[in-house]
Amino acid sequence: MPRLIALCALVATVLCMQGCGANKAAYTDEWGNPSDAFSGEPTIVSGTLTEDTVWRGAVLVDGEVLAPEGVTLTIQAGTRISFAEGVEPSSKIIVEGSIYAQGDFQTFVLMMGEPRSKEWHGVLMEAGSVGRLAYTQLIGAKVHTRSASSQISYCQFSENAGAGLTVEGSNPTVEDSLFRSNVVGLRVIRQAAPDVMNNSFIGN
Repeated sequence: MPRLIALCALVATVLCMQGCGANKAAYTDEWGNPSDAFSGEPTIVSGTLTEDTVWRGAVLVDGEVLAPEGVTLTIQAGTRISFAEGVEPSSKIIVEGSIYAQGDFQTFVLMMGEPRSKEWHGVLMEAGSVGRLAYTQLIGAKVHTRSASSQISYCQFSENAGAGLTVEGSNPTVEDSLFRSNVVGLRVIRQAAPDVMNNSFIGN
């Protein structure tokens, strides 16, 4: 019951932020993040991370970012990550080490294309990596995990031209998340057996 209540609250919050404009005192953009979280020029990133790294505020991914084995990428609550179009290699995050996107109920992590109408190439969690996405909103992207150590909770996957989330040959946990307006919400391939609990699928 607590999980169901939390998921209902997540769905209601997202729909309200996008449709009714409520809680403007607490939320000043349509994703529920305070406007000052995105202030200033973005930090531009690309290439291979050579040490544990923390992203906060506004970040622009300009090409491919690799978190290799032994390196942890931490993304703080309220971070807005934009992914540039028209670059080679295509803008995406590849994880061979660890990724922790740690939003909270009031301040999601946001990942989206730049401009928003453009699809970006997503987040790939390779076999052997560790991934934790919590209270993260991903718009116009594909998330692909081959990692059994992935945990995805209280996330929103929306407006993706393919599958919002693809699970390949692994058994991660996917729970309490919203899949909305994707061509396919959740795709499971190559004998994957994810633990899928208390998710909501709308308009896929």
